[in-house]
Amino acid sequence: MAGNTIFFRKAAKQEITWRDIFSDVFKKHKSEDGASMFLAGTSLSTPREDQMVSQWKKPWLFSRVGIFALLFIVALYILDVVGGGTYARIPMIFAGALVLPLIVVLLMWEMNIPRNIPIYLILGMIFVGGALSIIFSFLFNRMIPNMKAILAPLTEEPTKLLVICLFVLKPKYRYTLNGVLIGAAVGAGFAAIETMGYTNNYGMQTILARGVLALGAHTVWAALYGGALMLARGRGRLRPRHFVNVRFLLCFAAACLLHFIWNLDVSELLNIKLSFSILGIPPVEAIKYVLLIVAAWIILLYIIKKGVVEVLAFPQAAVAATHPPSLAGDAPQRVPPPVPHPPSLVGDAPLRVPPPVPVPPPMPQPVPAPVPPPVPQSAPVPVPPPVPQSAPVPTGLRGLTGPFAGRLFPLHGDKLALGRDATRCHVVYPTTAPGISSIHCEIVRIGGALRLIDNNSRYGTYLENGTRLTPGKPYPIAPRLKFYLGNKDNLYEIE
Repeated sequence: MAGNTIFFRKAAKQEITWRDIFSDVFKKHKSEDGASMFLAGTSLSTPREDQMVSQWKKPWLFSRVGIFALLFIVALYILDVVGGGTYARIPMIFAGALVLPLIVVLLMWEMNIPRNIPIYLILGMIFVGGALSIIFSFLFNRMIPNMKAILAPLTEEPTKLLVICLFVLKPKYRYTLNGVLIGAAVGAGFAAIETMGYTNNYGMQTILARGVLALGAHTVWAALYGGALMLARGRGRLRPRHFVNVRFLLCFAAACLLHFIWNLDVSELLNIKLSFSILGIPPVEAIKYVLLIVAAWIILLYIIKKGVVEVLAFPQAAVAATHPPSLAGDAPQRVPPPVPHPPSLVGDAPLRVPPPVPVPPPMPQPVPAPVPPPVPQSAPVPVPPPVPQSAPVPTGLRGLTGPFAGRLFPLHGDKLALGRDATRCHVVYPTTAPGISSIHCEIVRIGGALRLIDNNSRYGTYLENGTRLTPGKPYPIAPRLKFYLGNKDNLYEIE
């Protein structure tokens, strides 16, 4: 795991903290390391599932880009002070609106352990996703007369979710950390466009305040329910039932509640008026924003933990798929080293070819004797009946849907177990896989024939026609038989 062993051990127990994630920020890194990271997501650099954990590095690049971006803003501010005018203010609007949301997105891009989304696509999601979500939000707002700011979550969060759904329809985006990243990209685009609009209405002071507060607003809120949606979806297709998943509904409701309180004027509600402000923000409101930012990042850390645990299960599954412990020998086969030629067979002097032996002339062949006519048989010889062919023997189990779609598991051993327990199963599901028990079912050899047995699983093992297997009762299997675990998102076929 290339120096991340302790991190992943803690992640497996869901004990990681932000300190564990940011531990590489203050370490020294080579410029080549940063350059190579921007190649992630291409067909040549996307790792296989059994290589994702070993090739991933903790995030640090976002901090370097953030430093350069902040220096750029400081330079623009100095230019404005010395009389730069529009040469400073117009770039400052774009930089102030984009810098912090972009840094948050870059952090989520580095946390995307699958490394299957290139940076240019993320930039496209920021611009296109932000524009689409703003357009949809305006259309919804026009449908509601006298729309107040405090009710903005009712239109803005669903529109961002709609755009996220458009992006995650691609089958390649099937990981929880993909959802966190795509949600952050859409939220960052929305936040940047909204901040530019507020600056036009309320002046340059808004840039600084909203630029800082972007650390915990739209970008993080969209990342929350983007990751929760992918966690509910798993590796199958996006279905309507995923939107009523309890974890997704809680995260989406939490984002809406945070947004609602964010827009709530607490100073006016509590009738507290102070003569000073922080970046143009009343102190009570500033305290509120800090608490809301902390709450959003705590929930986001929970989703990221689930995403890391999900990824940790894939290397185990990949090893089990290619080399199940019960289907292969315990010791690897050793190839004997080549036997060197003895020195006596190869002399120092060159080999001499003997002269050809003269071939004697061919001897005259004798005249063959005449063949007597065949003796007629009295009765035809009976032909034995054909030997009946034995029934085809199952040789493998192929996944048709779900996390093991397309994979083939050989059935040469005495047992093949399917479930979430990595120590006892050969086809290992992630610990968060819905509807899968620890040892869900087994294919065992009984009396020389293979049988399918449901191991008293909670959600059941079914034949393709919907017949549920009786727990503990062996069911005969043959090639082309199809069955599924819990639902048809985990469908298999016997070959």
